[in-house]
Amino acid sequence: MAFNRIRLPDGSRSVQSPWVWRGFLLLALVAFGLCLTFATGGLVLLAGAWGFIAAGWGGISLWLWRRHAKYNDELWAAESTKAGKSR
Repeated sequence: MAFNRIRLPDGSRSVQSPWVWRGFLLLALVAFGLCLTFATGGLVLLAGAWGFIAAGWGGISLWLWRRHAKYNDELWAAESTKAGKSR
């Protein structure tokens, strides 16, 4: 049984808004800070768990950022071709 990759529609609000990927980036940085705090305190299991969470949230942030950049590029290209045709 093959699992398909998770795909958001190109016009979804999560892709359109820059605040979604920035929020995930902020959460990833907070989780990484907790990871470092627990690691320096000798709590290796908690540090590993928060490191895993930080990597996951960072990956989601990067994925959404790339989708957002692609969406913005396509939107800009569509607007520039429309503006070029109207002249």
